[in-house]
Amino acid sequence: MFEKLNQLPVSLKVKLLIAIGLSTAVMIALICTAFLWNEKTTFQTVLERQNQVLGGIIAENVAVFLEFDTPDEAKKLLSTLKVEASVMAAAVYRPDHKLFASYQRKDSDKKILPARPPEKSVWNANTGVLELSLPIMLEKKQIGRVYLQSDSENFRDKLMASTSFAVVLALGGLLMILVLGYFIMDFLVSRPLKKSAQVIDAMAQGDFSQVLEIHSKDEVGLIAASINQTIVGIKQATGQDKLDWQRIAEQKQREEEQKRKDAEQRQRDEERRVKDAEQRKRDEEQRIKDAEQRKRDEEQRIKDAEQRKKEKAQMQRDLEQSEALASASGVFSSLSQKLSQNADLTTEQATQVSVTFQQMNSELYTIASSMEEMRASIQEINRHVVGVNQMGGKAVAETRVTNQVVSELGEKSQSIGQVIQFISSIAEQTKLLALNAAIEAARAGEFGKGFGVVASEIKSLAKETSESANSISGEIFAIQEDVNKVVGAIESITQMIQQINDLQSMIAAAIEEQAATTQTIDTNVQHAVVGSQSILKSTDKLVEISRVTSQGAQTLNDSAAELAEMANYLQEQNQAEREFSIL
Repeated sequence: MFEKLNQLPVSLKVKLLIAIGLSTAVMIALICTAFLWNEKTTFQTVLERQNQVLGGIIAENVAVFLEFDTPDEAKKLLSTLKVEASVMAAAVYRPDHKLFASYQRKDSDKKILPARPPEKSVWNANTGVLELSLPIMLEKKQIGRVYLQSDSENFRDKLMASTSFAVVLALGGLLMILVLGYFIMDFLVSRPLKKSAQVIDAMAQGDFSQVLEIHSKDEVGLIAASINQTIVGIKQATGQDKLDWQRIAEQKQREEEQKRKDAEQRQRDEERRVKDAEQRKRDEEQRIKDAEQRKRDEEQRIKDAEQRKKEKAQMQRDLEQSEALASASGVFSSLSQKLSQNADLTTEQATQVSVTFQQMNSELYTIASSMEEMRASIQEINRHVVGVNQMGGKAVAETRVTNQVVSELGEKSQSIGQVIQFISSIAEQTKLLALNAAIEAARAGEFGKGFGVVASEIKSLAKETSESANSISGEIFAIQEDVNKVVGAIESITQMIQQINDLQSMIAAAIEEQAATTQTIDTNVQHAVVGSQSILKSTDKLVEISRVTSQGAQTLNDSAAELAEMANYLQEQNQAEREFSIL
């Protein structure tokens, strides 16, 4: 990059300004990036803390609604979150992860709520959405989860405003640095260098009367001092302020011509010396070739002697191998005979096993016929089950009396419903007051401790709820008298059911015994059939393998005979070669 910058057809001042501008821009970009990252992290932290507070408040207040199964009240509680612009959706889930109550902002997607709340908070950096999940605890037991989903739209607007301010501030600072750098470079670098270039141009024209008036202590000052010293040295060497460059050039040309002629003469002398050296080199190479030829002839004689020695050793090894081959052929012949005998014995035993398992299959068919008799016994048991059904009809008649008594018990429960309605109205007020107190406390922060009045009101409503519970206990006492009537009817039903149970016990015992017997026989028959079929197949394969083994043993015996003949032939050949070599 710096080399391309150096090749630009602009002044040094502009190049330096470009370098300074690029460096400053990179530094400003890094600072802005760090600033924006810090702002983004701060916004995310604030949003997470705010959602933690809201989620904690909702979890504390919605526990009562979950306990009494009032999802409408939970929805009213969640609907108060519309005052929080950042909350997109909220939901309360049961312990089995089913939705209990939910709230969604009007501009949010209807499918925004998950089927199952996450186990921990999740921050989506791409969409800027925070998903918060907190447990709902009641008496140190988790009875559900609160789910909050918030977006960072407001935070993004603040972040964009901070970004715009940072970019404008950075561009203004960069412009000021470039303007200030332009004037500094012009005064400290550009002007001194232009003066130095003018003096050097005058020196090229032969004028050494000019001197640079630059006294700075930097690199530009050093260049100016070097130029002044060069001018003084030339003046001292020539004794003139101006030189005749034409005469000096002609003198230099004559000297160059003489140097060229001397160089040509030296080159011709060098060529003659090279030719003489090449001739001596060719003579030396010829002598070396003659010596190498004599050396190759001697090596060939040595190789012929070694070859004859190797041939004798090879004949000795061939003789030893032929003897070993003859010995191995005898061993192979013995092994093949033993293998053939074992194969015949295996074939005979496999045939006996096959006959035995054929007899076993006939016995399995006999067992299958006994299973038919077991099925007939099970049909007899089914007839007993019909009698059990008739006894069940009598039990139904008795249950009708029980139903009449239960209807009277339902009339008594109507008065309980009125009391429960009164308790519900009190609970309604209690929940609303608790909700208002919680929301005001969350907004007030540390100043929310002063809501003691709201807390005392909640206590008075709780007292009224206790009095209503006492009136409920009186109604329950009246219901207990009706329950005694139900008990008498149930006792008669119990006697009928006891008779049914006795009969069912007999039937169940018989069915269980027959089912176990049938299952055992069926399982054993199936296993026996499968096992016998597998064994029959295995014996067939064993017979086939024995036949193949016998054939292989015969082939091995034939190969051993051929191997013995080959060993004898090799021994005869080695003996003939040995006699020939001796001759």
